[in-house]
Amino acid sequence: MAMCSVPGPQATACEAAPRSFSRSSVLLREGERSTAFLFVKSGLLAVRQTGLDGVDRAIAVIGPGFLIGQPAAHGLSSLVTVQALTPVSVCEFPLSTLQRLSQLGQPDLICLG
Repeated sequence: MAMCSVPGPQATACEAAPRSFSRSSVLLREGERSTAFLFVKSGLLAVRQTGLDGVDRAIAVIGPGFLIGQPAAHGLSSLVTVQALTPVSVCEFPLSTLQRLSQLGQPDLICLG
């Protein structure tokens, strides 16, 4: 297990599982509900979305420091597909951790491990 911490006056700690993904791996699919959220430690990911015309388009490239899977904390399915462009390293957190952190006013998250 890796550890993460939330700095500042409302400091807290939580456990995270380190995971690695190879290039082309899909971390999250549009329309699916995630069971966890991911904090990107290294690597680049393409964010894709299907338009109203049915065409799948790249809408962003994200990297270290981004969170993936937040809509699931609110019972929602993903609006995007996230796919690795390079090898990717993440910390995986249970949804309960995201819900607890959001109660703290969207604090910064630091992943150690």
